[in-house]
Amino acid sequence: MRIAAAAAAMGIALVLAEAGLRLARYRESPLTIKEGRAAARNDWRGHHAFKDKRFTADPVLIWKPKPSEGVFNSAGFRGRELAVEKRAGEVLVFAVGDSNTLGWDEVDGPNWPSYLEEFLRGDIPGVVVENAGVIGYSSFQGLGRLAEALGFSPDMVLISFGANDAHLVAVADADFAEHRQADLSRLRLLRLVAALRNRARGKGNLVHRVGLDRYKRNLREMVSLARQARAVPVLLTRPFVGGRGDDPLWWMYHADAYVEATREVAREAGTPLIDLHVPFKDRADLFADESHFNEQGHRLAARLIHRDISRLLVDRR
Repeated sequence: MRIAAAAAAMGIALVLAEAGLRLARYRESPLTIKEGRAAARNDWRGHHAFKDKRFTADPVLIWKPKPSEGVFNSAGFRGRELAVEKRAGEVLVFAVGDSNTLGWDEVDGPNWPSYLEEFLRGDIPGVVVENAGVIGYSSFQGLGRLAEALGFSPDMVLISFGANDAHLVAVADADFAEHRQADLSRLRLLRLVAALRNRARGKGNLVHRVGLDRYKRNLREMVSLARQARAVPVLLTRPFVGGRGDDPLWWMYHADAYVEATREVAREAGTPLIDLHVPFKDRADLFADESHFNEQGHRLAARLIHRDISRLLVDRR
């Protein structure tokens, strides 16, 4: 009887606690963790997952594009609507990456995948380049995004990550995935517990959203997945302008290591590499800010990529 009474009392207490949180309109996202200056300025994950109207929270990807919202088509990509099954003779290229791959957030805004399609059509009429870039994505999220793209049987995938991976935050991306059910639960009580847990775990040293070793493992897995799907994987180093600066809390201080890690994985895996970091690193005139192309930058990137992949695609036909 005492055990049953205690269990009933506990159940009532939990119900009352949940009701109290709802009455208080508790809405804190446990993904929004701000631990000091660096985490506060680097961590946009909670905003993208819960506040940005272009995206929806996702238990695996943390956030993902809403179909047919803004620049995204019904499949959640930027570009042409794709058939479920690729037509015979069609050549399909997917660009998987972050905001610099996605391009300007306007329907006709500059983005290098769309320019790449224009240039490739001079060699391969009817080729389609689909843009699977997403604002804020790291290589951790890129794995899931690539899996979605491979469902359309592309002939080639262009993979560009490293900038968001280098950001310093209180809790790494993988930890979000590990506890995603509680973190994204509709129960306010579970979300409060998750938020308190993440805050406690976040005290101490900041970590990269994706550490270097995990970043390399993610790239290797992307290369492997693409090859299993009979698509040619091409790694792109992530371009940004200027040096690393002198602030160890800023992502650019660490970004060169991720560029070199991309080169290392390409060498080890024997997969094509397009080193975009080199031609852009001293060209501030090609950037809208430190890490995002202006229109000229997008067009030059498309020309450089076209130069390196055109023959690969022609030979594959």
